[in-house]
Amino acid sequence: MSIKPGELQLQLHLEHNAHFVEAAMEAALPWLMALGALVIVWGVLCAAYRLIRMELRILAGKQYKRDASEIRMHLGFYLILALEFLIAVDIIETLLEPGWEALGILAALVVLRTVMSFSLEWEMKDVEKSLERETEDKKKP
Repeated sequence: MSIKPGELQLQLHLEHNAHFVEAAMEAALPWLMALGALVIVWGVLCAAYRLIRMELRILAGKQYKRDASEIRMHLGFYLILALEFLIAVDIIETLLEPGWEALGILAALVVLRTVMSFSLEWEMKDVEKSLERETEDKKKP
């Protein structure tokens, strides 16, 4: 079975592109991890700001009810978003180093992070519903 010149050229081109894609994925990994971490830090900072603002309003007598539901909902949003970036990192790492062990670790991490993501989303929906009920109760005479 002989390789024709055109086939050889195509094969070399595909190998070159594969190396380029692999290098691009390796270069993207630290950035995606950092982005996931930054999203978490930003979410925590925003939540801390809202919490401090709420506490100061209570101390000043401008707010009488301590309710962190909205703060938790916003923090949950950032945590879920960060989890998506971290899952992407795990997928890329498995693509770069395929194997049954890496695949098993990826599967476990994806399941764990997916369960965390669903539980956060579920909690956020409950918080959103309670906030909507509060808003409706305020509108009633």
